[in-house]
Amino acid sequence: MDVQLRLPDDSDHGELKQLYDWLLAERELGLDAEIRLRAQLPPAEGPDGDSTMGDAFDIVQLVLESAFQLTSLGFIIIEFRRARRPRSHVIVERDGRRAVLRPDASPEEVEAFLRELDAMSDPPEDPPDGAR
Repeated sequence: MDVQLRLPDDSDHGELKQLYDWLLAERELGLDAEIRLRAQLPPAEGPDGDSTMGDAFDIVQLVLESAFQLTSLGFIIIEFRRARRPRSHVIVERDGRRAVLRPDASPEEVEAFLRELDAMSDPPEDPPDGAR
């Protein structure tokens, strides 16, 4: 299950790097996931035909083994935010669906975030016939 985390308000990518490091530490504690930083946009083709990419990473990409881990990821994100002063929204994306957690989220918004992550555990619905 491929999941992407973005922090759109984190212009210097410092908070994203902290979240990445936090997730790596969680992996050592039992989060079974492939975790990596990557650039949001695919490489652009340079004038000589070579692919070029900047050195900024703006997405944490995870490959999770089970739907249960998606819910666990939500709790890890909440734990991370409690330990730090969040400056940015956290956006979790999977198969075109997204869950957003604001920096100043209320307890009700946190619960809604966790429900949205839980809903992402299900396979995406197929579009109705003729909608393709």
